[in-house]
Amino acid sequence: MNYTDMCKYIFKEEGFPDWRWARVNKSRKDEIKTARQICYYMGSIFYNGMTLNQLGEPFGQKHCNVIHSIKVINNLRETEKVFDTRITNYIEAVSRWIDSNVVTTRVKKEKELAAMLLAKIAEMELIAKVYCVLSDKKMVDL
Repeated sequence: MNYTDMCKYIFKEEGFPDWRWARVNKSRKDEIKTARQICYYMGSIFYNGMTLNQLGEPFGQKHCNVIHSIKVINNLRETEKVFDTRITNYIEAVSRWIDSNVVTTRVKKEKELAAMLLAKIAEMELIAKVYCVLSDKKMVDL
């Protein structure tokens, strides 16, 4: 499933089966605006290789609209339980369709990166302790 297919699915679920109309419609009505915002939010989760401009491109939107939309969806998820459940259902549905190898690889890379960073921090802490011992200085905890 690519980004466009995911957007088509979301728009259909949100009550807009005519993808071509929904895509070019510049309406600010809450229903269609929310469907676009959900697409941007979901795209930021599942298609993190895409730029913000690329996420907005199917709707003729720029990166600033995408940033704002992602913040709006995050806020709605935090404040409205029903809305959060709706987004969680979308995430679960899209997760089943997206190539699990891509998601697994991304998670694995993020875990490896986190492990490397923790190892570097531990190494730097050890170097700082050795320096303090050799120079008769006291180490300060931050």
